[in-house]
Amino acid sequence: MRTDGGEAQEILSSYYPVNILGLDFSLVFSAPTEFFQKYIVRNTFILGLVTMLTLLFIIILFRRFLKKQSKDLETRTDSEAGLLSILDQMPVGLIIYNEGREILRANRQAASLFAFEDEAAMNGKLMPDLSRNEYAMDIAGQLGKGKVIRLPAPGGEKIIFLNSIPVPYNGAKSTLDALIDITSLELARRQEADANIAKSELLARMSFEIRTPLNGILGMTEMLIRSDLPEESREVARLLRRSADLLLTIINDIFDVSKVEAGKMILDEIPFRLRDEVAYCVNLIRRQNPEIPVRIESEIEQAVPENIIGDPYRLRQVITNLMINSIAGTQSGLIRLSCRVRKSEGNSFTLEFTLNDTGNTYTRAEIKRLFGDYITTISERSDWAEDLKLGPVLARQLTELMGGELTAESPAMKDNSGQEKGLRVTFTIRVHLNEKISKNIDLGMYAEPGDIRTLVITGQHGRDDDFLSIMHRVGLPVSVTSFQKHTASQIRAGLKTSKGRNILLVLFDEPDNDGFEAAKVLMDEGLTSEHIVLMFTSKDPKGHYARCVDLGIDHLLVKPFATEDLMNVLKEHFPALKEPSARLYTGKTDVPVVLVVDDNYLNRKVVGSLLRVLGVRAEFAAGGAEAVDMAREKSYDIILMDLIMPETDGFEASRIILGFNPCTQIVALSADNMPETRLKVEQSGMKELLAKPVTVEELRRVIDRYHKPV
Repeated sequence: MRTDGGEAQEILSSYYPVNILGLDFSLVFSAPTEFFQKYIVRNTFILGLVTMLTLLFIIILFRRFLKKQSKDLETRTDSEAGLLSILDQMPVGLIIYNEGREILRANRQAASLFAFEDEAAMNGKLMPDLSRNEYAMDIAGQLGKGKVIRLPAPGGEKIIFLNSIPVPYNGAKSTLDALIDITSLELARRQEADANIAKSELLARMSFEIRTPLNGILGMTEMLIRSDLPEESREVARLLRRSADLLLTIINDIFDVSKVEAGKMILDEIPFRLRDEVAYCVNLIRRQNPEIPVRIESEIEQAVPENIIGDPYRLRQVITNLMINSIAGTQSGLIRLSCRVRKSEGNSFTLEFTLNDTGNTYTRAEIKRLFGDYITTISERSDWAEDLKLGPVLARQLTELMGGELTAESPAMKDNSGQEKGLRVTFTIRVHLNEKISKNIDLGMYAEPGDIRTLVITGQHGRDDDFLSIMHRVGLPVSVTSFQKHTASQIRAGLKTSKGRNILLVLFDEPDNDGFEAAKVLMDEGLTSEHIVLMFTSKDPKGHYARCVDLGIDHLLVKPFATEDLMNVLKEHFPALKEPSARLYTGKTDVPVVLVVDDNYLNRKVVGSLLRVLGVRAEFAAGGAEAVDMAREKSYDIILMDLIMPETDGFEASRIILGFNPCTQIVALSADNMPETRLKVEQSGMKELLAKPVTVEELRRVIDRYHKPV
């Protein structure tokens, strides 16, 4: 193709046919060849440049990523090396092994525990099964979820705490065992346990050694007070008795503090009347301190329940110990005890007691020392040990044991001159309401035990024939049934009988039968309000009395139990029941004969004198072997058995006597009043433990309980 200038120029044309309105046309597009060449070159250059820039950018990003990854890998490598170094230096043995128990890695401490030269020597070895090496240790649960094991070692057996956890290692499932050497801890624990045993034995021996002569002092002063002496001599005897009682209180406080610290203090859960206990404590303090011009007042708010369940003896200890402390620091003025309800949830109450006095004023440090809140070092302890009093310390410990807390502040109140002084002690205890449900029956019509028809509900596997015999001796008409699903419907059907219906239900709570299950059924069926319900149990776990109240049970009877105890319970619930004729020991045929067994002549003399006051005839044995011989020749109503005697002790003598005469009523009489001794007495077949020094009232109670006249 030629242009207007006559120059030849190559072009490229593109032909495209079209049809418009039935006519054929052609579209031709033409451009110089040079245009297309420049277009292709330009676009190719731009595309190549963009591609190269993109590749360069990707290379830069990838290089930065690799550099960062390399740095992270280096950091992780350094961290791993540091962690492994730390693990090697830790005083904990660490072993990682696979599912085939092949050791993959161990640290230096593990190699030392298994007597290898280094950790590398353990790699590839098989991890032994240590589950059979368990070691009995009473603090194992405090160390974690692992177990305590024995590990034989060349230098002697080691005690190891072992904990195993699953871990991934090198992409495979593995197990990590952590082993902590607690041999020194166990040795310290053993030494502490041995020291506690020695302490308990020392306390028991101290109790025996101190109470034995104290028994003679109290017994002889009791006889002097009862004898016909001039008033001046009687006053001396009373002062002697008060001093001996104070000494006995101090001894009891010492042993109680030791029991609390050793965790052997056992709280009772029995019904009692709060206002009676408070009045007893106030009157006791007044009687013991008649010459001190201090006014003692008590106030109990109306909202405080009267009948509650708790430990009245320990509450009495807390109140009297705090009052004795207030008396010691208050020469004149006022001591006021108040009580209110701090919190109540259903039948559970938290009672708050506040004791204010106008006596000595204390600093915060002195208050802490007074109540034993801290003891630092032995040297510091010696600086104030002379001022240490056991009463306030024991009060705080008993309060915490009863689920409460004790706080103190000073000054407490204004005295007559308007000056702020004195001490305020506030403590709380947790108790349970003891309010019986109302009965829809007329109990005034039952004047004789024979009128009280009784249904005894036992378990499937037997019954307590001893208690049934007690019920028969009282004169109750008794029928016995085992608890079944239809028992409640049978009792309800019996209510429709106007004559001869059961009025008293006795539930047996036995080791193989839960009496509370039957009680709940009776409660749900509405039968509890139609009967007097008693429960008899040979076990007395914590919370039994509270459960009885909640389920409408009127009284809980706990072994050992006597005819007089059952009669007293019946009179409590049946007010018209006639009083049985009192038993008098005045030379008649029902006079009990008591054998007093004691290797100490003074103790035999004292107990014999107290028994003569009761009109009881006593015979004496100077040892266990002599008591066995006398019991073979003659049957005694009651045997008062000392426990600690040479050759044949009280436990062995009781075992022999009960072997040939199981009906013998043996009561332990000992100065050893520790909980372990009481448990051993019960297991030996003796009825109970009577602690020295013994009083006339305690002897009367024992004789009334166990003497069964013909």
